Amino acid sequence: MKLIESYRGVLVTNLLLMLAQAAFAGRLIDGDARSLFLHGLTAKLLVLLGVVQLTVAILLGKKGIAPRSFTFANAGFLVGEIFTFGAGELHILVLHVPLAIMLFGGVVRQMFWIRRIAERPAALEAAK
Repeated sequence: MKLIESYRGVLVTNLLLMLAQAAFAGRLIDGDARSLFLHGLTAKLLVLLGVVQLTVAILLGKKGIAPRSFTFANAGFLVGEIFTFGAGELHILVLHVPLAIMLFGGVVRQMFWIRRIAERPAALEAAK
């Protein structure tokens, strides 16, 4: 159960950072110069958190708690984070904004996914 709770904690942290990221983007559009630094900082933290998220997902897969597709989805999420970061650094907003919105939706989806996985009897047995 600790791995499931750890993964859930990573997702909640990810969601909170993404919301902060969106707030900094809004302030940046409004002309707040400090928000550019904070937006970039949270972007770097989100990529690092994506590595942690993938690591926990791999451990969940190795323990038999999560299916293999779960690990691949998390790897795809990390790739998406990296692409979003790159698009932001290169000021390609036409890619950066839609990718960020899709990633936010992906994290919300993963919150439901981990809840469903945690409720499976096999997951509960493997987590002991």
